[in-house]
Parts: sequence; C-alpha cells; structure tokens
Amino acid sequence: GLPQNLTWKGDSVSNVWNTTAANWLKGTNVTVFSPGDAILFDASGSASPAINVPGPVSPSAMSVTGSNDYTFTGAGSIGGAMTVVKSGTGTLTFNTTNLFSGGTMINGGKVVMGVPGAIGGGGVTLNGVLQLFGGDFNNTLSLVEQGTLIGSPSANDFLKGAISGEGIWSIDLSSGRVLSQESDLSGFTGQINLLGGGTLRLNQGVFTWGNASAAFDLGAEGTLNNRSTSARTVFLGALSGGTNSRLRASDQATSSSTTYQVGALNLDSVFDGSMQDGGGVPAQLLALTIVGTGTLTLNGTNTATGGIAVNGGALIVNGSAGAGAVNVANATLGGGGGIVGSVGVAAGANLSPGASAGTAGTLTLSNNLTLTGANLRFDLASVTTPGNGVNDLISLNGGTLALNGVSTVLPNYLNGPLASGAYTLISGGTATTGSAANLAWAGITGMRQAFTFDLSTPGSVLLQVSGPPPAALVWQGTNGSNWDLTTTNWLNSGVADKFFNIDPVLFDDTSTNGSVIVAATVEPGAVTVSNTTRAYTLSGGRITGAMALVKSGAGSLTLAASNSFTGGVTIQGGDIFLANDVANQTALGTGPVTLANGTLNMFSSPLTANTAAWNLVVPSTFTGQLNADASCDLSGSLSGGGTFNFFVPATNTTLLGDWSAFTGGINVLTATSGVFRVANLSGYPAAALNLGNNVTASFALDPGADVTVDIGELSGGAASRLRGEAGDSILTWRIGG
Repeated sequence: GLPQNLTWKGDSVSNVWNTTAANWLKGTNVTVFSPGDAILFDASGSASPAINVPGPVSPSAMSVTGSNDYTFTGAGSIGGAMTVVKSGTGTLTFNTTNLFSGGTMINGGKVVMGVPGAIGGGGVTLNGVLQLFGGDFNNTLSLVEQGTLIGSPSANDFLKGAISGEGIWSIDLSSGRVLSQESDLSGFTGQINLLGGGTLRLNQGVFTWGNASAAFDLGAEGTLNNRSTSARTVFLGALSGGTNSRLRASDQATSSSTTYQVGALNLDSVFDGSMQDGGGVPAQLLALTIVGTGTLTLNGTNTATGGIAVNGGALIVNGSAGAGAVNVANATLGGGGGIVGSVGVAAGANLSPGASAGTAGTLTLSNNLTLTGANLRFDLASVTTPGNGVNDLISLNGGTLALNGVSTVLPNYLNGPLASGAYTLISGGTATTGSAANLAWAGITGMRQAFTFDLSTPGSVLLQVSGPPPAALVWQGTNGSNWDLTTTNWLNSGVADKFFNIDPVLFDDTSTNGSVIVAATVEPGAVTVSNTTRAYTLSGGRITGAMALVKSGAGSLTLAASNSFTGGVTIQGGDIFLANDVANQTALGTGPVTLANGTLNMFSSPLTANTAAWNLVVPSTFTGQLNADASCDLSGSLSGGGTFNFFVPATNTTLLGDWSAFTGGINVLTATSGVFRVANLSGYPAAALNLGNNVTASFALDPGADVTVDIGELSGGAASRLRGEAGDSILTWRIGG
C-alpha cells in the first residue's frame, strides 16, 4: 500500500519495531509499520522498555517530539534517505548502528549516541544537545542559534566533519576527556563555550587552525591546546575564560612554538586563566599576538615564554605575563600586574599603567623597558604620592630604561590640577640611556605651572611641577571683551590678572561688561555664571576641557559659539539662550544638561532645520524648562524625576531620543498650537504626560507594523489631541502600562 503517517503507540512490554508488531497508530486505528512510512514518536507513546529494533527498518521520515525519553536498541538499524528530526524536551538515545543518510536535525532536547555510527550519515543540524559516543565523528555539524555538544564520558572524541553555522556552540567536557577538532572550522562564525574541565584540542591538518571569526570562551576550567609538532598560528576571534581555564601550546615534544592570534572580532574580553607552554620535552613555546581594535585583559598567572606581540587594540595585564619579550606596535599595553619579559613600545604605541583609564595603578616590569617615540599615558592626582593606587607608576623592579626618539607623556588629571613637587612616573631601574630631551610633556599648556622631567636617578623618571596653582578669577572686562591668555580682564583676589588655563572662572554682577569674546581656545577649570542683573554673552572661540558650566541666579547667559567641554551644563536659575543653529548643536559641549530650576532656550527659526542631541536631566523636586526650536530633530535622553516643562512653538520639533527613563511629569506647552511629535519606540512609560491646551501628540514613524507607545499617565487641556500620522500600521497609545 501507499506510505502512511504513523504515530508510535508501543505495548509497554516488548516495544518491538518491525513490520509485524501492531505498535503503531494511523489516526485512532492500530496498525503495523511498512517500509516508507513516515513515523512520529511523541509524548503519547510507550517509551519503556526501550524500543527494540531487531532488524532493518526504513521509514521515509522520522520525528521525535515531546518530553518522553526514547531509547532505541537491538541488532537492527534505522535506514533510508530520510532525516531524523528531534524536537521537544525529551532525550533520544540510539543504541543501534544506523544507516539513514539524510542527516539529523536536533531542534530541542537531547540526542545520545550510544554506539558508533548511531546517527548514520549526513550532516547534523544542532539547536539542542548531542552527546558523542567516542572515537571518530565524521558527520558535518551545523550550529543554529544555540547548540551543545557533550563529549563521551568514557573515551576521547575526534571531530572529522566540517563545522559551520553561527550562534553559541557549547562543548561540554565535564567528563574531563579530550575533544579533538580535526576538521575545517572556518565556516563557523559564532561563539564556542567550553563547559567542564576537559580539553578542546586543535589538530586541523591542512585547514586553517582555529577560526578568526569565532569567539572562544574556555569556561571555568576548560583547556584549549593544539597537537602540532611544528610551528603553528592558531586564530581566535576573541578569548575569555575563568580562573582555572588554560590556553596551552602543544604537549608534543618539539622545539617549535604555537602562536595564538587573538582579536580579529574587535571585541573586549577578559581571560582570568593561565597561558602555558606545552608539556613535552623540549616544551613547545606559547606566543601571543593581539590584533583588532578590542581590549584583551589578562587577570591570571601566565607563564608562557614565547613572547607577546601587541599589534592592535589593547592588552591589559592585571595578572602576570611570562618571560617572553612583549613588543607593542600601533596598540596599547597597560595594566596593574607584572611582566617578567622585556618590554618594547614602538613609535605611536601606548604604554598606560593601571587597569583602566581613570584608575591609578602600578605596572611592574621585571626586565628592560625600551621606549621608542611611545605615548606614555599616566593618571595623575592632585597629590604627588608615588603609586599606591594614587598615581600611575611604572616600576622597573631592576630593569634598565632605554629612551630612543621622543616619547610623549600624556596626563589624565584624576581630581584637578597637579600639586607642586615631584611625581614619580618610572622608578626602580638600574640604569637609563637617553635624557630628558627624549621626553615631551603633552599636558595642558598655558597654565600657571611649569613641567619638566628629572632623570638624575638611574632607571627613574620624575615629573617636576613648579609654579603657583590655578587661581580663582572673577571677570571684569575692563580692558575690552577678550577672554584669552594675554588680556588683563580678571580679578585674582582683588588684583588685576590675566587668565591661565585651568583657572576656575566666575561671571557675576560685579562686571560692567557682559560681552565676552573667547579670542582663543581656552580650558578653564570650571565656569560659573552667577548673575541677576548683568546679562552675559559668550561668543567667538571654543571652551574646551573636562570642566563643567554652572548657571545660577535670575540673569541670562547667551552662548553663541561651538564648545567641546565634557563636564556638562547645570542650570540652577535664570536662562541660557542658544544664539544660532550652530549653538543649538554644540554650544553646551558633550556632557549632560541638568535643568534644576532653570530654562534652556533653543534658537528657533521655522526656516532652518537642525539637530540637537542632549542627555537631559531634571532631578527630583526640581523644575526645568526647555523651549524648543520650531524645526529641530531632538535626540539624546531624558532622565530624572522632576517636573519638565517642554515648550513646542510649532509642528516640526521631532523627538528622536529615548525619554523612557524619566519618572517625573512632562508638561507640553505651546503658545497657539504645537505638536509633541514622537519619532521613537521607547515611549514614556514612567512619566506623567500632560498635553497643554492646543497641543497635539502625534507619532511620526511608519515602522511597517502595528506599534504601541507607552505613557505612564496622561492628562490634557480641552483642545489637546492624540493622533497618528500617515501609514498603514495601527498606532496604539497605551496609558498606564
């Protein structure tokens, strides 16, 4: 007869699968299996005892679903050109040697190979769990989303088929066994996670070793090594691992080396484990090459002696690095750990002690340090204490310091200007070649202080800071309007003075000149505008640096130029006016803008369209107001829990930013008519939105699908409206979550 669609019933006694046992259902009718039937094992069938396959059977299709754990055993085999499809949460165990050739698709649950050849021929598509039997595994393997391969509990496994796909591939080696990857891995572009304390061994013959497109996570205690007796480069797109994980060279006896090239995926990763030479005699050396733009952080004890080449991105050594030489080119070396081998930093490369920028630390070198036109990046505090987490320090611990070319010291000021006195940058060496002429200071220029280098102690570099500290200045403007480094327009403790960079400055009501022209790029320590009767306008050049601008008092401040300071703006009173479209975009620098009982006024013109991107903050218990531009795309964010008054003068202020974190009240105001024009999907789920009279809230996107915009609370005036805009999708304004 024609092939049938059958569902396994079983008899719970012998559970025989052959062509005579009536253990199947066609619909509700009991029947027998015939070759070519399409069969289903689901949660309704008998899974105990194991299904006995005494002879060959050849279905046209086979699916195993549901939560039942099915086991197939017997002297027979499952054959045919069909594909076995496994889904559901149950476990499928094959204790039969099978001949089906269409492959195995694991979409859920677990498949266990109880004997060699249990899953026949064809490829395996893995989006579930596959447990190997041991020995050679010749099937190809394609990963989909998330798949787990469990090594045999009793024997080593050897992967012979090509690996492809993407997603997360977990390799469970909890048995402590070895899984040997001996095939082409280049088709896989996801992440490989090792589970348990076993070893993934790379032995890929003529294929590229490893995979620069895959990230490798060795887990808490996994080991990755290779099996080659000759020099090899093993490519790892990224590397991570726990405290007891290991990256090793070959354990074969050989005088060659394995180079692990890490970083082509441009990811930041942390390796807490150890890097080790091989275990043979002689031992194969492990070398490391860093590429890409990401950062690899080493927190473990690394004893490998093959050397490290940092050719891209950054290497942060917070643990230790072995006796091999470390050479840095077009990249960064940093950390708060120790390096046994010699260190060389080439022209343009960076040496940055400390675990991260902004955190002071000591990098200890137990060998020679050679700087050839390098960049030396130091976090420095307002006290001169050497190291000890206060200032960055390079401790040579007995090595020599060689200065070739001109290396540049680039400071990062941790908590304000430097103190007068000596800062120890490098210490502990036995000798120095070179002089102070081989070092250049790249800190802020135009300050009251002077900076020189002292190399009088062999193997050490001191930064000598002399001169008075920054002075607190008050603007007077008696000699014109210029704010520069030469004009005496300020008072320093009541005495006329000129401005130096890093001086904190105050604009108050004592000045008779409110027009301030920034005649050069200036870098004050802070800018405070505390005015009630004197209005100020800052125009001309750029204000830069890490400073913050604070506006208080009922008076006004107009910003007419582009600025790049990063400390943010806080409006505690009065108004800040932005004088033009350029000021709308850049006058407030790049930091957050805090509205704490003050008002920010954008330059508004319906004839010119522009953009602005601010991270606005309205703190709880405070009220802030933004008077928007009539034609503007407003990006950025809104946070805080205060009261935010948002004035929209017309129809073309479009809200592109994410305001979903704001938990206060948003009052949308207008004069005659205005539009609260939403062009984002984040909504206002925690805010109380009040639409003033003649305000329309509209949605300006057509995402091509139905969309919901959340509003925590909604109120409005008699003439306020909610509406959508053009498009075929359905817009839902959801109030109250």
